[in-house]
Amino acid sequence: MRAPASARNRSDPAFGGGLTRSPRGARLPATLRILATICFDSVDYDDEHGYREVLVTLGPRGRLFVSQQHISTKTMPLSEAQLGALRHILQSVCDECRESPVGNLLENHLKVVALGRLLTSGFSVMEGSNVAGQGRVVSMTGNVVNSHLQERDHMPPALGSTKVKNSPDIRIWEPCRLVVELQVRSTLGSQSALFSDNLVDDLDRVIRGTADAFVLAADFALYESLRGLKADPRGRKAKHTEVLEAALPSRAALSGTVQSDPIPTAGGRFSCLGSRFMTRFGIERVVIAVWAAT
Repeated sequence: MRAPASARNRSDPAFGGGLTRSPRGARLPATLRILATICFDSVDYDDEHGYREVLVTLGPRGRLFVSQQHISTKTMPLSEAQLGALRHILQSVCDECRESPVGNLLENHLKVVALGRLLTSGFSVMEGSNVAGQGRVVSMTGNVVNSHLQERDHMPPALGSTKVKNSPDIRIWEPCRLVVELQVRSTLGSQSALFSDNLVDDLDRVIRGTADAFVLAADFALYESLRGLKADPRGRKAKHTEVLEAALPSRAALSGTVQSDPIPTAGGRFSCLGSRFMTRFGIERVVIAVWAAT
């Protein structure tokens, strides 16, 4: 059974509403309970990113049990509108990282920079709100900032994650939908980030389709370490270097300006745009965007 992508909360109203999950299981709408007891052993519905599967089994005394859910890969190449929006993000991040010695020190700082460029370029973005199931859409008309509440799609976490949902760094709302995860790596910040799983987790969101693109702003020395090309033999190597070497473009693939056309990464699974440049204060940096090739 499949519900349309536009269905509220990504489940068909014919099933009685959304599937409510809790750490100990799930409550199923009444209609789905009946279906599950008559020969249906699974239910899936389609959304704009993939297929959600819910395995239903009938336990002792008629109790229903619901297994973990997962999203299978169903990614799509970025449209021209999405690529245009992504270029605005890349250019704003590049400009900030060129001009500020601490431009890539904090993710939240670069998020504000990117959102500012998007708003002044005619895009609207969605941020969080204190209303369950809704986000706040922010836009600009001239010099006036507008905002209103809008129903927000649920973004499920990865299988096995303890998170209730994913919360993307940047969510463009109009004129196209685009969900972007953002990461930074700076030699002026904590080097513990080299050994965290956050970067690979964000790439996994792109693979699963819960994010459209991943943007990384890094000092070049740390960028190479992430790819397993650590110049200094001292200290530990970064985690997940094989995965990241296949996903992140090489030094030779990056120039001083963002490419006019996307290029494939070494592993062939991703496409990317990016730039490698020397800042005016002597630090070489890389800003890239990566998304699923197919």
